[in-house]
Amino acid sequence: MFLSNLIATFKFVGIVWLPLSVFIIFDCYKNSDFSDAFIPLYLLTFAPAIAASSLLYTKLKNSNLNKFMCAGLFGIVNLALFMSYYFVGHALNNEALNLRFITVMSLVTLVTASGLYIQLPWKQSDA
Repeated sequence: MFLSNLIATFKFVGIVWLPLSVFIIFDCYKNSDFSDAFIPLYLLTFAPAIAASSLLYTKLKNSNLNKFMCAGLFGIVNLALFMSYYFVGHALNNEALNLRFITVMSLVTLVTASGLYIQLPWKQSDA
């Protein structure tokens, strides 16, 4: 079950990542400013967090907890996973992100992950 969820998740991520990467590289080429050319590679660093999120999703779907409690747990753990990247970047003296951006993105991540959990139709009988 986890493997099928992981494959489906990375197919979706690939569908989003590839055009976004092409757009970023094309924009760098068009503006002759290659300072953002490594952003597609930076986005790949989120792969372990996405895999952990997929594992958590599978575990929560197989649990006996309330659907809304699972959605809240899924949102909070995803928020913690993705915020860990900010803290690692901060420890490495990366000042590219500001506090307002982090606050807004934290709220967006929490709401999106919770809503995603509620909306996803995966069931144990689908595997």
